[in-house]
Amino acid sequence: MLFATSLWLTLTECSIAPRDECCEWILCELERCRIANSRTPGNAKSIKGKLSSLLQSLCGRMGRTVTMALSLVLRCHESHGVTHFSPELKDVQFFLNIILEKGMRPSRKITLGAPARPHVLIWTDACDDNKYRGRGLVSVDTDDSSPHCTMCAVECPSWLLTTFKVQCSWVIWVLEMLAGLCGLLTLGQELRGRRVYFFCDPSASWSSMITGYSSSKMMARVSAPFQLFVTALNIDLWVELVNTDANNTDLISRPRSGRGELSKTIPPLVERPMIFISKEEFNDPALFFFKKWWE
Repeated sequence: MLFATSLWLTLTECSIAPRDECCEWILCELERCRIANSRTPGNAKSIKGKLSSLLQSLCGRMGRTVTMALSLVLRCHESHGVTHFSPELKDVQFFLNIILEKGMRPSRKITLGAPARPHVLIWTDACDDNKYRGRGLVSVDTDDSSPHCTMCAVECPSWLLTTFKVQCSWVIWVLEMLAGLCGLLTLGQELRGRRVYFFCDPSASWSSMITGYSSSKMMARVSAPFQLFVTALNIDLWVELVNTDANNTDLISRPRSGRGELSKTIPPLVERPMIFISKEEFNDPALFFFKKWWE
């Protein structure tokens, strides 16, 4: 039996790392299926089984980002026989070739007892109207004796907005997903190795953040760097859906002229610039992952 991960345990820490032979078997098996343009129920089941064990052990709930998609892509029964290597499987293979490359494979360290650093709370939201398409972020870092709150907002750049309009019908859903990605990028290294509670709406972006799967190609394309960022920084992420009325970034995502009520926020929000993914990194998820891994 080929085990997916190795485990080391001390009195204070638990370390989980992927086994090289398992990663290489997964990549080789997918490549073999791609070259043959076929897969059977047997090898589909084997690939999914090893990936489920590997990624969920390493990435916790976010490990479902690939395995949930595989559940949909690889679902087949003996009666289906041999099927072709679908475009969805090619997308999965591309993602795995990034995170399972030798020397770049994620490992996970779990502190036993109290966490090394307290958690971070993040809310994100987006606005979509004819004149303004913005994204907002509010974060609460509980690492200090007096938790501090930050906020930031930015409009969607024209080069990406044009792509969204051409390739998807519900631009607001992609903007919400993009707000989540920008939220992680803005806080960056402050989140490394920490538990993060993430609150967002609507349900489309919430679902995509958890499962990594979307029937919308553009949603899936935006969620890929989101998932890669979480993996690269070893973030223990928990995503929850919040109603618009309870989302404290609703005003922040709107134009400045509509943020008057923010002055009443207690404690006051400290504004900082929002970091946005570059066009080069958006078009090349592997480059994005490698940069974040080595930061």
